[in-house]
Amino acid sequence: MTSMHHDTKTGHSYDRFRTAKELLTELKFDLFKQDFPSFIAHGIEMLNRAKHGEDGPKCAYDPSGLSQVRMQLEREASFLIVDVGGSHTRATLVNFNPGGTHDWKVLCDLDNGEIVRAAKVEGFAPFTKTLAEITTNKFRDSGVELEKIEGIGMVWSNALRGKRLTGAVSGVDGEATGITEKSAYQKGEKFLKGLKDGDLLGKPFLEAFEARGLKPKVFVLGNDTIFTLAATPGADAGMVASTGANCTAVADDGNIYNTEFGAHFKVPTDCLTSADIVTVDRYQDGELERRLCQPTLEGLLAGKWLPELLENYVLTFAKQGAQQLQPLAERISEARSQGKVTLLGGKDFSALVNRNSESTPLVTELTEQKALGAEAIQALREIGAALIERGGMAAAGMAYFSLYDALRRKNEVTLSLDSSQARLNDGYQEIMESTLRELIGAKATLHFELREEILIDRGGDKEKISVPTQGLAEFLASELAAKEQTSKLG
Repeated sequence: MTSMHHDTKTGHSYDRFRTAKELLTELKFDLFKQDFPSFIAHGIEMLNRAKHGEDGPKCAYDPSGLSQVRMQLEREASFLIVDVGGSHTRATLVNFNPGGTHDWKVLCDLDNGEIVRAAKVEGFAPFTKTLAEITTNKFRDSGVELEKIEGIGMVWSNALRGKRLTGAVSGVDGEATGITEKSAYQKGEKFLKGLKDGDLLGKPFLEAFEARGLKPKVFVLGNDTIFTLAATPGADAGMVASTGANCTAVADDGNIYNTEFGAHFKVPTDCLTSADIVTVDRYQDGELERRLCQPTLEGLLAGKWLPELLENYVLTFAKQGAQQLQPLAERISEARSQGKVTLLGGKDFSALVNRNSESTPLVTELTEQKALGAEAIQALREIGAALIERGGMAAAGMAYFSLYDALRRKNEVTLSLDSSQARLNDGYQEIMESTLRELIGAKATLHFELREEILIDRGGDKEKISVPTQGLAEFLASELAAKEQTSKLG
């Protein structure tokens, strides 16, 4: 006999086998597809306002100090590339080979908390000095001659405005931005304590490395999207859709800008369902602040947010009679009541919604504890497929915004994409690419380039060279080539 669920609010009774597809239809999930043209129009308006400095909702238009047009270095050179993420920092040595494959070596992959503890003092300056000390010690342990390093590159994971360097070292530094308006630098990283808008980010790193014996000729600091563009020869746009999401814009003169589209684009509420718009309780100066929180563009398509969206739909559908989801909903509610943002992580999301993904310890535990039965997994796959389809469409929108100006200038355009979501989640890349081709239509030929990390085998250990790291090596080579040409002419 089929059991029933009675909703005390509506008075309706529901069959326990109500499917997620039915409930998605009731929530009008397809509103996003129907309103997609207005979604695209909104993004274009934001881009145009940003370019022209107009009032109203807009993306960022932060100069990178770098150009789409790069010079070719015709000789070998050695560069140090440091990728400073929110939680980890990785230092990589690259021996640049203009005629073939570069030689990569990961020197260290450090937890930022460990660097802060080693520094013994919180703050940006102590962090840079300690990082330089640890990294150069790794150099010496590896037998690397410091004086042979001709360039230092920094991948920075927060908002900045590029600033060309003047002086003995050529290249690009960056000024912190978005701190005062609280659009960036809001994750509470201890190593960023004390930073203010306008503070130079690269200068302390450069000085710290020089104090440890490095004498670089060039230095480049920038965002991962900027360097993702450079990872693909001839690319017109760089985009990241992984844990977070962001993209570039390239002006008519070739200068590259960072848009911060992922965080700045607030998705219009008429594109969303009630499960997407949630009430968030936060304490501000000891006072409870309760507000409605709607997803940003990043929130629809990036790995940091997809698990939370999946959970929101589980909670909503459990209340609406999907009893197969009730045990999981209880676990989610319990986790959130204990202060966790989500029960599920990105790998859990992929394991639940993709048919051939490996399980995770949490998914295995939930299954063994009967929180995930066959019917629940089927419902999660239906919800996940809907979220991935919408996320792929939203990602196509971001890519279109990134290519928008290039499409005015050219009849053949190239997107350079770094996306763990496209690699991990079934259908994401296909939906993104097909939607982007529909948006472009007959305007231009599209080259859709999903870049891959480089895997280096070091005695059985696999070292990963990220896409932005690959692109940054190209910019360092270009800066060195330009410096040498200037020296010859001068």
